[in-house]
Amino acid sequence: MCSKQQDNLDYSALLHSYLDICNQSLKGQEGQEGQEGQEGSVVRDILSAALSGSEEQAVRFLLRDDRPKAMLDLDIDQDKLVVCEAQQKPVSCEAQNWVFDYSYLQTVVDNRELYIKEPERLDWS
Repeated sequence: MCSKQQDNLDYSALLHSYLDICNQSLKGQEGQEGQEGQEGSVVRDILSAALSGSEEQAVRFLLRDDRPKAMLDLDIDQDKLVVCEAQQKPVSCEAQNWVFDYSYLQTVVDNRELYIKEPERLDWS
C-alpha cells in the first residue's frame, strides 16, 4: 500500500508530465505555424496573457481527485511553461487557480504523442 507521501510524489510527477506534453505541443506548433496558420501563436498569446496578470504573481496549478492532491506554481518564460520556485516568486492569496482533474491529466499523459501532435485536444482554457 502506498503512503501519503508517495501518493503526493506520484501526483506531482503527473503534473510535471502534463506540463512537459503541453510544452512539447507548443514547440511542435512553432514549426507548423507557417504551414497551417497561426494556431500555435494564438495559444502562446492566450497563455502569456493568462499567466501574466500580475508581474509578481504566478498561477497556481492544482490537481484534484476528490480534493486537491498536488499543486505547482507556474509562470511563462520564453514561450514555455515553467515551475516557479516558491522562494523566487511567492504566490499571493489572490493568485489564479487552474484546477485539473486527475483523470484528465492521466488521459493526456497516457496518450502523450496524440496530445503533442494535436494540441487542440489539450484544455488550454
